[in-house]
Amino acid sequence: MEYVIGGGFRKKGIRLPFPLFGATKLKNELIFKMDVGIRDDKTSNTFLANNVSVTSRGQKVIRVSPTINYAVTDMLNLLFFFDRQQTIPYVSNAFPSSTTRAGVTLRFIFAP
Repeated sequence: MEYVIGGGFRKKGIRLPFPLFGATKLKNELIFKMDVGIRDDKTSNTFLANNVSVTSRGQKVIRVSPTINYAVTDMLNLLFFFDRQQTIPYVSNAFPSSTTRAGVTLRFIFAP
């Protein structure tokens, strides 16, 4: 079973704190998105004679991934991303792990 909740907002016409290309207000756009997910996988063996249920494998995975896409002009675009995933096992023979990815992408278009 997995649950994912996401949301975001968009803002156009952000004033810059410094002049860029001779102007402080450009045709820019900021898009922020945030996704949070929880996945729960669990397998158990049930012994009916003893009325006992034993977890044989499974894990809980928590994921957080916000992104910011900022179009400075029609030709310049910045993308900031972050992705964090943490795995919590239910059995003792598996190890907890976490993965983090982050970065910046700069895109410049030469022809309009």
